[in-house]
Amino acid sequence: MLELRLATDPKRITAMRASVARECRRATSDTTHADAVAFLAAELLSERSRTEALVVVTTHSDVTTLMVRMSGADRGALDARRRTLLESLTTRWSTMSGRDGRTILAEIPRGERFAAIHERVPATAGAAAG
Repeated sequence: MLELRLATDPKRITAMRASVARECRRATSDTTHADAVAFLAAELLSERSRTEALVVVTTHSDVTTLMVRMSGADRGALDARRRTLLESLTTRWSTMSGRDGRTILAEIPRGERFAAIHERVPATAGAAAG
């Protein structure tokens, strides 16, 4: 399990992305999966609001669970770009928002289930994740 608290500036998001990929690679030799989880974690964070964030990654035998919590950000509906990424890369996801911020929970499958989902990834996400 990896737990990171960070400010959502570009330098820290880049470092977080590398840490998430390293954690996923530690649990599995599938670098495509590790890169996709790291890509998704980075893309879910909202750089424009410069908020504090909590990112938790837990690897299981069949899925990797990703939780991204942004304080004080995104009180409205989840934007279309992030919704598309979640629908493309995950088997299940949910989001909750309130006055304290937004939490996004997602399950990214491993193994053959991931390969089937990864084929549906939008071109921009596939290029960045691969």
